[in-house]
Amino acid sequence: MVLPCIILNFRGIRNTEQCLSSLLASTKTPLRIFVVDNGSGPVEQAALERLPFDVELLNLPQNIGFAKGMNMGIRVVLASNPTSILLLNNDTIFQGGAVDALVRVAEEVQEAGIVVPNRTFHRSILRDEVATNGEPATSQLRPREVKRAAAFCWLVNANVFSSVGLFDEEFFFGREDDDFCRRVTRFGYSVIEVPNSLVYHKLEGSDAGYGQVAASRFRLYHMSRGRGLYLRKHYNRIALCALTLLALASLARDVAASTLTKGFDPRGVYLAFRGFADGLAGRNRVSPNLDSL
Repeated sequence: MVLPCIILNFRGIRNTEQCLSSLLASTKTPLRIFVVDNGSGPVEQAALERLPFDVELLNLPQNIGFAKGMNMGIRVVLASNPTSILLLNNDTIFQGGAVDALVRVAEEVQEAGIVVPNRTFHRSILRDEVATNGEPATSQLRPREVKRAAAFCWLVNANVFSSVGLFDEEFFFGREDDDFCRRVTRFGYSVIEVPNSLVYHKLEGSDAGYGQVAASRFRLYHMSRGRGLYLRKHYNRIALCALTLLALASLARDVAASTLTKGFDPRGVYLAFRGFADGLAGRNRVSPNLDSL
């Protein structure tokens, strides 16, 4: 079985090269790899073509976000009627056997809609630890069902897309993975975590195509907008009021963490709260040009 793999790139060729190198060195599973370039421009797209890997490039004219960009690749892959599809952030590094372990579990667990690895952060604003309840990867060896999983590395049963649909393209990036997991479980599929499949994630690596300040603002706006849009989509008015207060407290914490590590940026704070309001209102201001926000 050849496993199709989709990697989304946006001005992150160094991350993409490291991802491809570790991926191919760590697995025995035959892969057909698609790199979707999300509007990085002709210079980077030409550099991607020179990478020493057997990949198929899908070049998009502009940055259309994670959900829509990944969907472009998924539609191409689904035309070949695959059994499963591996979806990757380009800022991931694989430990040996990680993908093979995901494939084995996907074959063994019939109800599995999404199979995900254990995640360790390479770097993070607040932590550098295993993301699964802070426990070491070796402490839990059996696959287990979880409610949600970040979409940094997903092995998705292709039938899921027929049942559930693709990523909701109203999300630019941020909470599209929570939304998809929620829809998957509603259709009776499971999200299964495989603790002995270990993948490192360079947190915030996938939006490094901007300068440091712009990247921080870009992330704050779109992650906040995704949070508001998720609440708007999945909760009734009564629950929405309570959850909005909790979300605002969480947003304030995130802004404080960003301020501690990157310094105070008044416009970034404004964009974070504006993004949340835009999401709650269903407004769609997803231009990657921050000067327009």
